[in-house]
Amino acid sequence: MLQLVSVCAFVLALTSMAWCDSCVGGKVNPKVFVSSDAVLTPDSVVVVGEFTVQCSNRPQSLNFLAEMEGEFVPVTKSIDGESYQFTVTRKPKQLSVGVHTVNLYDEQATAQLRKAQAAGQSVGEAIRSVEPTFSVPVDYQGPSRGLIVPSELVALGGGISLSLIAIHARKTISK
Repeated sequence: MLQLVSVCAFVLALTSMAWCDSCVGGKVNPKVFVSSDAVLTPDSVVVVGEFTVQCSNRPQSLNFLAEMEGEFVPVTKSIDGESYQFTVTRKPKQLSVGVHTVNLYDEQATAQLRKAQAAGQSVGEAIRSVEPTFSVPVDYQGPSRGLIVPSELVALGGGISLSLIAIHARKTISK
């Protein structure tokens, strides 16, 4: 009975490894956008990352999971299958100014993370025990408050100035 269970577990492990493609010798080309306008979005900072992956083993399909400071978010694949995208949202007070790291895990690394958590490890311990497939740096410069002078005030000043110039020109022509 024990041998049957061992054989079944071995076959299950082999089939699950066959279903999960992993990237070997991969190079990632990331583009990261971080919202910084505190006037338009005062309640949140949005980190949007887009990246392409080039693997030496040319896997058929890759799926990734992104992790930033203990929060896991899914990574979506573009329709053409060439690029991937993730989005992380934080409160401005939760995200300090500086360079942060977004860790990307492929299916095998994600399975190792879940296995570590199932074994009783906390999220932080599991993240430290599993090597990410890729890491993407995110440079957050802090919230921007916009212009010192509101654009409405600049437009009002320009309109008043043009009106005064027109009135002055009319008086000069009338004389």
